[in-house]
Amino acid sequence: MSGNGVPTQAINIMFQINPGMSEVPKMRRFLSEGKHISLEIADKYNNTEWLDIAKSNGWLPAMTCHRNTTSIFDWKNFDAWVKVN
Repeated sequence: MSGNGVPTQAINIMFQINPGMSEVPKMRRFLSEGKHISLEIADKYNNTEWLDIAKSNGWLPAMTCHRNTTSIFDWKNFDAWVKVN
């Protein structure tokens, strides 16, 4: 784990609670490397450049999974970006 990453033990618990998450490509890395926090910041500030780069690096399935399993955010900017991408 580094920076804002989720500890391995917490990820394992999330995967037990939501078994489908473990099937999402790169989901474990997405969480352990703190990319979920970067996604939340990109959504908040409408940083479409970050979203484009993340998508080109294969993170879109994990991004979408995080969006769909996190209800404390509005996700307005991410949702709008997904519609045109």
